[in-house]
Parts: sequence; C-alpha cells; structure tokens
Amino acid sequence: MTDEELDQPATRRDVRDAVAGLATKDELAAAVAKLATKDELAAAVAPLATRAEMELGFARLMEAILTVQRSILPAIHTEVRTVLGITEEEWQRRVAVLDEKYKDLPPRVTAVEDDLDAHKDFRLHKRPRVP
Repeated sequence: MTDEELDQPATRRDVRDAVAGLATKDELAAAVAKLATKDELAAAVAPLATRAEMELGFARLMEAILTVQRSILPAIHTEVRTVLGITEEEWQRRVAVLDEKYKDLPPRVTAVEDDLDAHKDFRLHKRPRVP
C-alpha cells in the first residue's frame, strides 16, 4: 500500500472484514493451552546429554575402538603369517610331487635322441644337441 492509501479513512465494514479472518481470544487460548509450558520443556530436556557430555562419550568410544584395534592387529598378523606359511608348504609339496614325477625327463629325452641318431639314415633324423 502507498502512503496515500494508508491516509484514507477506513469504514467499519473495512475493519470488520479485515478482522473477520483473525482468531478470537478463545481460539488463541485453546491453541496455547495445548503447548508445553516452560517447566515441562525443561523437565523433558533435563535427562538429555549436553554437547560436552556427547563429545566426551564419543572420545571415550574412539579410544576404546583404538585400544581394541591395537590388541587385535598383532593377532591378525600372526594368523595371516601362519596361513601363508601353511599355504607355502602346501605349494612346495605340490611342486615337489611334479619335480619327482618328471625328474627323469631329461635322461628319457636324451635316450630318444640317441635312438634317433642311431637310425640307419642318420642324415634324415640327426638333431643338434641342446646344451
């Protein structure tokens, strides 16, 4: 509204129409009666932890977690080393089985090469020796 409009006199009808949408004193009192009082709010908030108490509790929790972590890590390290040792031994055993199975392979190949070299037509079958 402009200053000119504000300076215009209002009629009773204008005032009544403007006030008609507002709540009555009884309606306001009924709405406020449902709200908690200052004492009720204070009593409800009293058992809650303060910010400082929450921060202290969080710091204690973090320290407890770090303590558990420090105590568990050496045990985990030991277990991992044990498992890796067992795994290494198992692989050594498996490789040893293969080594044992094929350890006579070079002499067998040499025997086959010697047989070929002894063939009548040695020019067709002669193979160079691999050092």
